[in-house]
Amino acid sequence: MMTLLSGCWGKAGESSGSSSGSGDIPDASFAAYGSVYRNAHYLEDGTTLLDAVPVEEVHLPITLSGAVSQSAQLSFALGGDAVRGEHYELSTGSESPLQLALGMTDGAIDVTLDPLGRVGSVWFREKLCRLTLTGGTNVSVQEPSEFRLFIRSTAPVPRIEFQSGAVTGNSDGNPHTLLIVQSEVSGETTVVYYNLSGTAQEGVDYTIAPGCESGVLSIPAGLASVPLGFNIAPAADGSGKTIIVNLDHEVMDRSDENLWTHTHNWDLETGDPFYASDPSDHTAWGGGLASSAPAGTVGLDVIEQGALLPKTGPDGHELQGLVQSQFMEGGNWYVRKSQENQLSCGGPVNFLTLSAFTRVSVHVETFLPPDDWRDSQFVKMNVRNRTKDINHSVVLRRGATAAEVQFDWQGDSSWGEPIQTPTGFWGLWRHRELQSAIWSRDFGVRTETIDGQVLTRLWHSHLATGEKVFEDASGNQVTEELGVDLTEPIMRFTYFSDSDGSDILTGGDVANRGKGLLAYWPMLEASDMVTVGPPGVFWEKRSRFWEPRGNACLDPSAVIASTFTIQ
Repeated sequence: MMTLLSGCWGKAGESSGSSSGSGDIPDASFAAYGSVYRNAHYLEDGTTLLDAVPVEEVHLPITLSGAVSQSAQLSFALGGDAVRGEHYELSTGSESPLQLALGMTDGAIDVTLDPLGRVGSVWFREKLCRLTLTGGTNVSVQEPSEFRLFIRSTAPVPRIEFQSGAVTGNSDGNPHTLLIVQSEVSGETTVVYYNLSGTAQEGVDYTIAPGCESGVLSIPAGLASVPLGFNIAPAADGSGKTIIVNLDHEVMDRSDENLWTHTHNWDLETGDPFYASDPSDHTAWGGGLASSAPAGTVGLDVIEQGALLPKTGPDGHELQGLVQSQFMEGGNWYVRKSQENQLSCGGPVNFLTLSAFTRVSVHVETFLPPDDWRDSQFVKMNVRNRTKDINHSVVLRRGATAAEVQFDWQGDSSWGEPIQTPTGFWGLWRHRELQSAIWSRDFGVRTETIDGQVLTRLWHSHLATGEKVFEDASGNQVTEELGVDLTEPIMRFTYFSDSDGSDILTGGDVANRGKGLLAYWPMLEASDMVTVGPPGVFWEKRSRFWEPRGNACLDPSAVIASTFTIQ
């Protein structure tokens, strides 16, 4: 069986069709499942529960506004990247057009999964099957007229490794190959990424064969190995120099899984197949983002950059601003873990149980003119233990010079030295209710080079031992319970105070309205076995669930590095 995700992507709108529900002609629409623009695990009874139970068939109910007074036909179209006959098939009686008999008040489309019988054996990336009601005879269509089925494989993600960890040779044996093997046949092309080191110099002592470069070399779907070819320069023969090739993929334990709504910008169109939540939902206390704006007003503005050459992320997408609106009075908006990633949420309220280790991190950019006046000087990150009313929080401060951020809110500089980044100097402003509070170990700022661009990354790690006693908001002594307390990692990119770094905007702080940062690639890591310190390599993910770089992962105990010695 396969795991299936579904979302009812309805929108308010007018009915469509020749008669639009007039007279005795009913309107047809997909039945709503829980909420619009939210995907959850779909069970056979039509409910959106959180239990990730694989299913063999999906029943998609269709609602009619009234009984069919004469025989009717309802047509629908199929779309998305899921392949009919491979990832899904329509059950008998569910072909378009659907036949609606006299007196019927509802209908359904039944979709079967895994028609090729490859369940659990052939992995593939999450696929989208889009079903759209298009109209018909003696029936009209109204919103929601589209349903999106996200189909996921239950097979293990393929693992790659070298066939051998040590090889020798010289120019007489050109071309040489290091064979890369895959644990299972995959339904996707595996793209192989690697990095080179050793005493031999590429372009001088050896060259990589065309088509074997990192990010180009690939294992086609259906195959299980590929050779990495290279040639040794005759001048290097007998040198004893080494070529070390390290596979550059994620490890199979998924400890670096990105559990946040992952967007290349914050205002994804709902037509994007990777749309994961509603980060541009400008409502109070809702969605993947939340704000304390007065009811009916906008607390968060997602804005385009006004610069002639706006800043982009390494993936090429133009970044958008996250700023507070003019209505912000009693707090500041925040980003929290995606409602979409139900496997780790523990409930639609976006909580997960407290683990021994939690790290939040995010990349940030500043605005360019004419929008630079919007730049925020503060960022807050916290892991909120909602069960015990504890906020493990860190506030970082940004300035144009080191002197501006040398001191924290109490005038203390003993925490360390400001960090210079492409976005300016960053220092510590305040921390509260932390298990430990060491700069560059439990929280901090670092620069990273990704795809040739030097970026600013902010991070905060929370360690929980179940032993340290904290005071909650009411002054009560409380101790955290690992695996029991419910937590909610949060980031606030527009953190303001009129004086001392307190948790709220006292008096509204009118002068600071409309400020924020270009924040992107937020990441949440949760694991019981993670080394304390800065976050590791950032692996870009635009899907809702973990799908590894290059469609393959690594087993740390396998041969993930190979050394070629030139003799």
